[in-house]
Parts: sequence; C-alpha cells; structure tokens
Amino acid sequence: MSAIIIAHFKAQEGKLEEMAEVFKASLGATRGFEGCIGLDVYVEASANTYTLIEEWASVAHRTGLPKRSIYQLALKMSNATPSD
Repeated sequence: MSAIIIAHFKAQEGKLEEMAEVFKASLGATRGFEGCIGLDVYVEASANTYTLIEEWASVAHRTGLPKRSIYQLALKMSNATPSD
C-alpha cells in the first residue's frame, strides 16, 4: 500500500525565497529515491508557507530518507520542529 505524506513548512521571516531555492535544489534528488512515486511543492506566499505532498510506495521508503533530505534542510529555515 502506498503512503501519502503532507508536510507544511512555515518559513522564518525573510526566508521564503531561500526555502524556494532549497526545494528547487533538492526535489530532483528526493524524487529519485527508491519508492518515491510523486513529490510536489506548493507555496502560499501570503502565509509564508510551503506545502509538500508526497506519495511513496510504502511508509518504509519514506522513513528511510537520508538525514540531509529536503525535510532537514527545510526545517532549518522554518518555524517547525521535526515530527519523526
């Protein structure tokens, strides 16, 4: 069974464009990970927020991401804390 993951990242003040660059630089590599079926990113500039919607072949594929994945990079520029 596939797994759909939705993650929201609220950028720190003044970091919205910097986060965009992180996503642009990382999406291709993340999409290339084994088990990644799809990965899209959406921006809501007025809320200073990015939303990632992913589909993975299984939860195990998603939890096996390297520590320097797109999430770890985005968390550094957001007001969020890791949930996993």
